Amino acid sequence: MTTSLDGVLYNRGMHSYTVSLRMESTTLDTSRVTEELGLTPTQTRFVGQYRSEKSVWEKALWEYDVEPEQSDVATENWPHWPQWKSLEKAFEKLLSIFTAYAKRIQSYKHDHDVYIWVGHFSSSFDGGPQLSPEILKALGEFGVPVWVDTHFIDDPRP
Repeated sequence: MTTSLDGVLYNRGMHSYTVSLRMESTTLDTSRVTEELGLTPTQTRFVGQYRSEKSVWEKALWEYDVEPEQSDVATENWPHWPQWKSLEKAFEKLLSIFTAYAKRIQSYKHDHDVYIWVGHFSSSFDGGPQLSPEILKALGEFGVPVWVDTHFIDDPRP
């Protein structure tokens, strides 16, 4: 179902995704990770940083969000909601960036949580991603768990 909000069309029945590589722990040095990988993270947090007025983050976080190109985003979602329309393509891009650093990333797993985070956004309870055996094999060889956080979108996107 396509909805119009202020002249912008959104495909409400579509599934879309955000994908990032995340590392977190109470002892993570985000500056060191940035230096060692030579990549600028999308987000970092440090232990004790304010999460809200009354709470703080208990773990440091280094996150690199894999951004889609315009052609990888549903037309009706560009540029207001630039999320991946294909989870497989998002994984392919993530692996193309990080496979060269696989040994270094594996070494971080000894002291920190390292995982691929997937934000799965949907306005329906049917469907979802389809993944090929090739991408599943590549993810397995990369050796980092995948965490999927599903979000149900009930209202038209702002």
